Amino acid sequence: MPSASPQEVWRAALVKLRDARPELCRKWFEEIEPVALERGVLTLRLSDATRRRYVERALAEPFRAAAQEATGMLVSLRFVDDEPQRRNGAVQVRRDAVQRSLARPTLQDAAVASTAASEGSDPLEEEDLALNPDLTFETFVVGPNNRVAHAAAEAVAEAPGKGYNPLFLHGGVGLGKTHLLHALSRQALTLRPELRIVFVSCRTFIDRFFAYLSARRMQEFRRAFRRTDVLVIDDIHDLAPHNQIQEEFFHTFNTLRERGSQVVLSSDASPEEIPQLEERLVSRFAAGLVARLDPPDFDTRVAILQRKAELHDLDLPLDLAKRIASCYDDSVSVRVLEGAINRVKHLAHVTNDGVVTTEIVHEALGDLPEQAPTRCSIDAIVAAVVEHYNVSLAQLQGPGKTKSVVLPRQVAMWLAKERGGLSLEEIGGYFGGRDHTTALHAHRKISRLLHSDPALRGEIEALQLRIRRLSSPVR
Repeated sequence: MPSASPQEVWRAALVKLRDARPELCRKWFEEIEPVALERGVLTLRLSDATRRRYVERALAEPFRAAAQEATGMLVSLRFVDDEPQRRNGAVQVRRDAVQRSLARPTLQDAAVASTAASEGSDPLEEEDLALNPDLTFETFVVGPNNRVAHAAAEAVAEAPGKGYNPLFLHGGVGLGKTHLLHALSRQALTLRPELRIVFVSCRTFIDRFFAYLSARRMQEFRRAFRRTDVLVIDDIHDLAPHNQIQEEFFHTFNTLRERGSQVVLSSDASPEEIPQLEERLVSRFAAGLVARLDPPDFDTRVAILQRKAELHDLDLPLDLAKRIASCYDDSVSVRVLEGAINRVKHLAHVTNDGVVTTEIVHEALGDLPEQAPTRCSIDAIVAAVVEHYNVSLAQLQGPGKTKSVVLPRQVAMWLAKERGGLSLEEIGGYFGGRDHTTALHAHRKISRLLHSDPALRGEIEALQLRIRRLSSPVR
């Protein structure tokens, strides 16, 4: 393709990329504009700096390989964006002084930090903030499991340091904490480009601490972390075993709060549940807003699958999204659901020109129920619970508060919401005229236990099989 235009080369490269790496492809790749092809360098323009930085770090090599395969020649890539280059003002200086997020730094990352510390350069002052363009508020699916966390993250992005400070997000792996951290940071910078944001994993904070400590440059380390407008740290529970670093972070936290800076943290556990975390840090983390993210319910799983499919430029019919959602219980993470979309997309691409069918879903994910259990009768749910736990309907609807009755009642309420499709008001009314908040508490408690209690997960799975035998789905 020696005389091809930049547009022809990029179109051909996208075809090659979809064939070789379909899991990488996103709908917004179509918005990338090829602007020049000169002396073997293909220049691509992206809509904003966030996407440009993400492509440079995560996709440059696959893009280059696709372009070379499309042209049969050696091709280099150059990425530009449409954002104004305000290099003479304070805005650009401060935007250049942000830290990229490293979810799991490697030994090489630690070595780079150590070398930088010993040579007198500061990686925090040299790296741009690398936010994943997939992780925005627009792509985050809000449901009963994450509504509070989402609203709090939006409020902090609108006015950092003014409300919930610190904001502490916690929940199991793959439930959307990191997504909200990226979305919050991106939105805050969109509204106030002059903000200085430091966004790192706790492991990166630890590695940098030891690197700068060994280089006797702790004042520079502290300056980098304590003179920021917003400090975002993912997986803060990794602090727990390190008393020396807990001490350092305690003073960093206090300094930031005193200067009115925003602190945003995420963890697999709530502050009081992090083992070996000092009480003074527990109290400070809990002093702002602590918001939990739970696994998604059935309706939220369907919405997540549709949103992920749209992001991956995959046409996923609603009935197939429901069938996929029905393969998983309420302990599933968003990450697992995205993995399911990737498998379906790959198989559809290589076997059926990208068209998703029931057969494709079946082959990609294994055996599926004949029909998604969107609604089952309350009579079948109660009958299964009564039989399994050896309690009576009168006990479930009565005032009893012993554990032998409360747990079956809460399980029945959870099933009535998830498999019966009833509202919280209907559920509370059915089970003894209780308030809807009682039903909400039961649903949240069982959802949380499903993530941490394998025995209860087994009981719920057995109950659902029993319910399917007792009741045909309600149309």
